[in-house]
Amino acid sequence: MILIGLTGVTHNHTRQLALDSGLAVLKSSKQSRIADPIQTPAKVVTAPVRSGQQIYAKNADLVILNHVSAGAEVIADGSIHIYGVLRGRAIAGACGQKQARIYCQNLQSELLSVAGSYWLNDKIPQEHVERPAMVSLNQESLQIDPLTL
Repeated sequence: MILIGLTGVTHNHTRQLALDSGLAVLKSSKQSRIADPIQTPAKVVTAPVRSGQQIYAKNADLVILNHVSAGAEVIADGSIHIYGVLRGRAIAGACGQKQARIYCQNLQSELLSVAGSYWLNDKIPQEHVERPAMVSLNQESLQIDPLTL
């Protein structure tokens, strides 16, 4: 018996593994759609994100190659990378992805959120303010670690 393909695949991770192995992924006549969306390439923004702006990266990571002003909001279903000052709101893992993270060069955020858990700026430990940081989810609570460059 030689395996040539799979049918009834409902998760994209399994689907991608099959495709990477050279197998065909066949749609079952009973299967209406694949359950989870495919991750798309990162959305890259080169201009500053100004107060009042909202940027959303659906099914993707978001990369900001500038700063995020106070009053601005950056949202991604994946992780957020900010190569500048983060003064506004950053919401990573908007679709519930608990492995999402927020990376920034200078943390001065109004709000941080990963997969629905959030902190306002008054909860951010002072030792991380105005420093490079990585925000992740640890046991349903946010965790901030120094980001070494």
